[in-house]
Amino acid sequence: MKIIQKNWYLLTALSICFAQELPLTQRYFHTEDMGYEYQRGTYLIVLADPSLKAILIEEETGDFIKFKRSQGYNVKIIDFNWVGGTKSLLKYYLKNYYKNIDPMLEYVLLIGDINGSYPIPSFTIPSYNESDLDVTDYPYTFFDNNDILQPAFFIGRWSIRSQEDLRKVKFRSIQYTKMDYIDDVSYLNNALLVAGNYSDTPPWPVTPVMTSKWLMDELIHFGYNTVDSAFFSLENQMINNPIIATSWNSGVGIINYRGWGDANGWHKPYFHRESVDPGLNN
Repeated sequence: MKIIQKNWYLLTALSICFAQELPLTQRYFHTEDMGYEYQRGTYLIVLADPSLKAILIEEETGDFIKFKRSQGYNVKIIDFNWVGGTKSLLKYYLKNYYKNIDPMLEYVLLIGDINGSYPIPSFTIPSYNESDLDVTDYPYTFFDNNDILQPAFFIGRWSIRSQEDLRKVKFRSIQYTKMDYIDDVSYLNNALLVAGNYSDTPPWPVTPVMTSKWLMDELIHFGYNTVDSAFFSLENQMINNPIIATSWNSGVGIINYRGWGDANGWHKPYFHRESVDPGLNN
């Protein structure tokens, strides 16, 4: 019996010592203890142009690198042209980096639009209900079709077209977490839900509004104070709904849209990029 106990303790100790490490965000996809150790991983930033690094670290609008390191990330910065300057070569670099250099790659941030002054190209996929091609960065995160539903890491993009764009989005990204200049944060318990049931040809869909009503119930259940809604449907075809700007200006912690839109904005109800400026509390 003593020998069995000793061997059991040895096996337990070995399993602890050699437990596989995974990025911290993977923990939320595991509903039970699978024997992994979770650690904060690597935050890889891909710059469309190396000149953007100086803005990324300037103190006046917040040192983004220092900020991400304060969250526990190992931060690495690369230049898009340094890896080859094409989307296929960037994807190859990410694959090699993840598989052979750093399996703790947790998040990739692309800084640059798909075109313009600071371009980093993206991929396109056919829209499932329109004839258009939709732009997506998701193919950067998996390396063969068997992995399409198992991305190796998270990916995001700051679609900037100027250095001033970078300053703004960087400052906001930091302050959404730090809240250095806001004394009353109660507005974060308010939400705005916008949805559009619409189609060029009948029948009109119903799930955008239905899903948003379900989300409203969930937000109220979890303690949100005010949940405003602006719904476009066959029964309520208000294209320009003033509730959107009013609620936005009053301050909300969450804005959720479900319906039809594109890079210009939401189509039903109508709220496009030009609706944001001037005058909207943004």
